[in-house]
Order: sequence, then structure tokens, then C-alpha cells
Amino acid sequence: MGASYYGGNLYAMLRTTGRCNGGNGITRYDMIPIFFQGDSWQTGPQVPFDHHCRHCPYGRPIVFQCKSGRVWTFFNMGGLRPIAEGYAGYGEYCFAKHSDDGGITWRYPGAYPHQVVRVAGEETAVPYKDQVAVFGKDSIFGDRNFHWQFFDGEKFQEGTPALPLAFADRRKILVQSAAGTPQGTLMAALLPRGGKRDNLTTANLIGGQWKLEQLDDGSAGEIGPVALTASGEKVFCFWVRKETKEGTDTYPLLYALWEPKGGWGKPLEVTREAEAIHRIVTPVVSPPDYAPVFWDKWTPFKNEWKKNYPWVRFARVPSDKPWKPGTPQPAGK
Repeated sequence: MGASYYGGNLYAMLRTTGRCNGGNGITRYDMIPIFFQGDSWQTGPQVPFDHHCRHCPYGRPIVFQCKSGRVWTFFNMGGLRPIAEGYAGYGEYCFAKHSDDGGITWRYPGAYPHQVVRVAGEETAVPYKDQVAVFGKDSIFGDRNFHWQFFDGEKFQEGTPALPLAFADRRKILVQSAAGTPQGTLMAALLPRGGKRDNLTTANLIGGQWKLEQLDDGSAGEIGPVALTASGEKVFCFWVRKETKEGTDTYPLLYALWEPKGGWGKPLEVTREAEAIHRIVTPVVSPPDYAPVFWDKWTPFKNEWKKNYPWVRFARVPSDKPWKPGTPQPAGK
């Protein structure tokens, strides 16, 4: 499922035929655009999206709309896919499609190899200027480095300069989230890969160089889920921290706001939970005056749900004034 702030539309991808068959047979995916009408939604036609998949999706499809109106989808169908030069390796790359009519017709940005984005595993795609940028590893196998690519209007190409490969203490980076704006801001949230999560740093592409700024040094507690989202020309960073005091664990949901002139503001607390938080979800692109953020309770075993049911909460965090603590809204169970 993807969404568009610019039009308020939703895009639902669903598998209509086939199954996860390890490369045997065909799996077809359709897309259903759901158009926002101001006070309601209207379901559009169910249209063919892709019918050459040889595996179920590796990870989740990414769908978003750029300010130009173009809707982009990035999906990794596990490789094993017929292309002009044989088959893409299992999970090695993700594929890109776009729509210029609101999700009715979908096309590749070009013939092979321009339909292939050579990133794999935990890929993150965001708007960048009037096009898109994609972060990921160069392979799902082994301890590979993260890098980024961008679409120049004709093809995807390697982004320069390269992302930093490690922190000062030589631990390799993990790109946990990313955000981009039509004005040209491109930012990634970096965490240590493996071991203790005690360093949240952002990488901001400024003047042809990646500028690193630390938001959390881990001294107050280990860092949990992280999410970036663009809001107009600003960028929100949300993250969770596990704090322990007098033998009791609490889990504050924090955020910091980046502005083009002032940089990062000081971290503020949205709420503090007594139970562990599973994940944070934000749109790729948020409205210009606020960022919607969802978070849910961590319940490790499904058979515990009857007694320990996971909750979901929601907040609208404004970008023009500080957040007032204690106002998250429950989003249902």
C-alpha cells in the first residue's frame, strides 16, 4: 500500500494469481488506485501491474507520488525474473515502474537495464528534486555496503559522492530510513550495523558532500526504530529509545525537525510508553505543516495476542510549533 500527500490518493498492490513458488510459474500483481474526493474515496479500476514475477515480493513494495504528479513504485520480486540478459539473481535488484495518469497505466522507465535499480535488501526510495533516489545494499548476500542511486530522467545511475561506509569507530553503517524533497534535500538516517544501537546519525547531501550530524549518542538508552519523512522543505526524524531507571524500562518516542536555514532542532518527546514499541511508520512525503506518525506495541508471539493484544497509536506532529506532550491519538487495535 502506498499513498500520495499531493493528491490524497492511495495505491494498493495485490497478488491475483500464482503463489510463492521459488521460480516456477507466474505470479501476477495488480494495482488498485483509490482516489481522494475531498471527503471520501473512490476506488479506481483494478489494473495489471506486473505479470512476470517468479517469486513473491522480497520485502515490501514502495509506492509514492512526486510533486510532478508521477507515481513511482519500487519492488523486489525475489529476482528469478526474465530480463534481456538472462535472469536477475535472487533478490539482487529491485525494479522500478512509474505512472503518469494516477496509477491507471504503469511502465518501466526504460528498456533493460534501465528498469533495474541495482540495490538490494532493505531498499528505501524517496523523491529527490524532480526525480527519485534509492538507497540499499549492493547484494543481499554477505556483509555488503550501502550505496545509493538516482534517476536522471533517463536511467538509474550510481549516486556520487558515495555514502560513508562506517562510523568513526569503524562500525559499518545501516541506512535505516531516508527522506528527500523537491528542493533538493536528500537525507539518510544511519545506525550501526550489528551490535548495540548507540548512535543515530543523519547524512545530509549538501554541496556535493555528505554532512554527518549525530542526533542521539545512545548515552540515555539503546536506540530502537527510526523513521524519516519530508514535510515541505523540512525533514522530521522520529526514533524510539529504551531507557531504564530504577529497574523499570520506558520507551520514549522522540523527534527532531530539520530546517534548511537552522539545521536540526533539539530532540522533543512525543510520548513515553511503558511497553516496547515494535516499529514507527511515517509517509514518504508528509503534508508541509505536519507529519503523521504511527507506532505499535511489540508483541513477539502471535499466540499471545489474545492476552497481550498489540495496540497502534497515532499523532500529528506540527512543523511550525513545538509538540505538546500527552496528545497522541489511539488508532485502534
